Amino acid sequence: MAGIVTHQSPEFSLPMRYMLTSVLGFGLFALDLLSESVGLGTGAALSPAIVALTHLLTLGVLLSFVMGAVYQLVTVAFLIPVRGVKLAKVNYYAYVVGVVGLWASMRGWFVPGLLGFGSLVVLSLYVYAGIILSSLAPSAVRGPMRWFVQAAHIYLILAITMAWLMVASFTFGILSSWYTELLATHILLAVSFFSCLIFGFTYKLLPMFTLSHGFSTWRQNYVFYGLNAGIWLIVAGVWTRWLPIGILGAISATAAFVLQIFDVREMMKKRMRKKIEHPIRFTAVAVAFGATTSLLVFVFLASRSPQSVWQALVGFYLLGWVVLTVMGYSYKIVPFLIWTKRFGGQAGRDKVPTIAQLLDLDTSRLMFVAFLAGLVLLTISIGFTWKIGAVLGAVLLAIAIAQYLVHMVHVLDLRKLPKELKNHD
Repeated sequence: MAGIVTHQSPEFSLPMRYMLTSVLGFGLFALDLLSESVGLGTGAALSPAIVALTHLLTLGVLLSFVMGAVYQLVTVAFLIPVRGVKLAKVNYYAYVVGVVGLWASMRGWFVPGLLGFGSLVVLSLYVYAGIILSSLAPSAVRGPMRWFVQAAHIYLILAITMAWLMVASFTFGILSSWYTELLATHILLAVSFFSCLIFGFTYKLLPMFTLSHGFSTWRQNYVFYGLNAGIWLIVAGVWTRWLPIGILGAISATAAFVLQIFDVREMMKKRMRKKIEHPIRFTAVAVAFGATTSLLVFVFLASRSPQSVWQALVGFYLLGWVVLTVMGYSYKIVPFLIWTKRFGGQAGRDKVPTIAQLLDLDTSRLMFVAFLAGLVLLTISIGFTWKIGAVLGAVLLAIAIAQYLVHMVHVLDLRKLPKELKNHD
């Protein structure tokens, strides 16, 4: 665990502001999910409210946490400082304003707001990706972990560019004939960003949290090439409208996930820590969900499934693979950052609590179980357009999210945090 913070790590306020925003956004998402649960059960995937809900999750929750975590972790994984820390701090405010405005504009489908706030979000994400890619440039660390992180940020740039072109198509008719292709490519590249980032940092975080050593790494190259080949084959299938290419891409991506499962399994076997904590155990479950999603893409492409099924699959991917992974790792990352800030300087001189005492990870088990139950019920209900099931699934997810928020707020201690953030600007 000592490896999460180094002398090159950015100031505490940079990653923590993004993570705090993610926690607050997760609470808002739970409320919005409850209010839109009936709509989810009707298969209205492209209604303004559902589109806004999806982007609240991806931008307000997932990307917010990921950006904070990446600012912290690149210094550890790649032995480099973050370039442009002052710019990154200013960019945080631009991002938050853009996301809030874009979410509100999506709910009312206010096109000028979509263009204005959407452009602000795009610009702020360009800045973020530029900071990370330029920071990585001088690193001497090579190999699949670096490839994944670099590819992820390239996919992010492409994904948000596709999103801006989609919004621009409302105004510029020349783009409107490609709206469906732009939408599919935007979704695919966005999910590719999260997948590549999770794959890459898993090779660093999972051995760190389980004290795993001596595991083989030969599969990692094949995971990278298989996943990225699958991504671009599916993109090619979207634009050529030739189904066999898309199916081949889904097979390649599924193979990459299966190899990742073998990597995770071996890391677990070679661990020195006897007990696998619940958050880490469920991040391993999330990899299986990612593989399941990729396999279902193949099945649904081959069977030409309806829109409701694809909506269910996107939700299952985001919640079952990305959200579950982020929640699992957050139980380790957030307490360590807080402990280092508040007690790191006193360790060895005064009696201070241990990281484990900040948050009892055993209490997270019921949260994860409720989350998985809600996820399965909601996914099935969306796919079969079952309103009652969608509502019940949303309720279970909201309960699980509420428990997660209680855990995070307890660790963050909002009485102390504002002053700590202010003191680092």
